[in-house]
Amino acid sequence: MRIKLKISLLYKLTSKRKNIAMLIWITGYIAYIAFLQKSVNAFWPYTSYLVDICAVVGFIILFKKRPNFRISYSVEHIMALMLGGVTIFFIFLMPQINIPFDFKSYETIIFLCLVAPILEELVFRFMIIEGLNTKIKNIYLLTTLSALIFSLVHLQAYTVVNPIYKSFVIYQATYTFLLGLWWAFAYLKSRNLYHVMAMHMLFNFGFWLTAYYGF
Repeated sequence: MRIKLKISLLYKLTSKRKNIAMLIWITGYIAYIAFLQKSVNAFWPYTSYLVDICAVVGFIILFKKRPNFRISYSVEHIMALMLGGVTIFFIFLMPQINIPFDFKSYETIIFLCLVAPILEELVFRFMIIEGLNTKIKNIYLLTTLSALIFSLVHLQAYTVVNPIYKSFVIYQATYTFLLGLWWAFAYLKSRNLYHVMAMHMLFNFGFWLTAYYGF
């Protein structure tokens, strides 16, 4: 009985330290976004992607957290995908706005429709939510914090872009916050990255489609 009690106490102590370490990891990543990301990107525009990959891989290895990519379909999921594809058309029913992307570039298309959705979901829905979930149990607070961080990352460009693109950066930060709420809630409900990645990819494809063809 005493041995079992000691093992239980040791497990709880280890788990507590692990949770604290996980929270420090997430806090460190958020601090990097706030203070270092712009400087890092000055060396090479895609350096931040490498940092994100290292952050997620380190998180998985150190804390033994495994992202779930289970492919599953339901009426609710299919409707969400359809809504994700249609939403972008309504978002761009607005006055003309300058967008700082070259939509004819294959590199832009690949990063926008494939790389960014996969990496951003791994970072902002998987790593951030799983890391903060060790201390924050309120689903609404957790969802809001995740969406806010997701939005602020997109808002960072405001200080470096040409003034003609500043209105787009503000607009993008607004709708990414709303999408962040939706996708964070969807992830917390299913704990499945496949669902949110599919919605993110479809949304970004719609973004490219509407911007490129000028709908």
